[in-house]
Amino acid sequence: MPIDQVVHAAQEHMGAESISGWLLYDYRGMNPIFWDTVGPIPNVTRPCWLWVPSHGEPRLLVSYVDQGRFAHLGVPTTLFVSREEMVRTLAEMLRGAGPIAMEYSPSGELRRVSRVDAGTLEMVRGLGV
Repeated sequence: MPIDQVVHAAQEHMGAESISGWLLYDYRGMNPIFWDTVGPIPNVTRPCWLWVPSHGEPRLLVSYVDQGRFAHLGVPTTLFVSREEMVRTLAEMLRGAGPIAMEYSPSGELRRVSRVDAGTLEMVRGLGV
């Protein structure tokens, strides 16, 4: 399914469930849901994020090393150089968001969708989301 259709379907669902947005994350191919959403992109070597707000345009946050690899998606992309810049930019992207969706399942009950590691979840929660 093309990314614009995934975004539209996700936004309809989030609106109905009072979810502020969907934050997809991948590092080193650990999240197939991220890649099912954006499609196959070879040689991505750093963490990458896709923020799909319940209303508005999605945004990508990717390393400068991987710049250009996502250009064909037509999604506005912000680049980061360091982990500190990545975290700061992610915080800016999520500022004001209420509850968000991620590929996380409490207690690992739905293992097929639980793709976000504990450290990343702690980092996102530490941003005040």
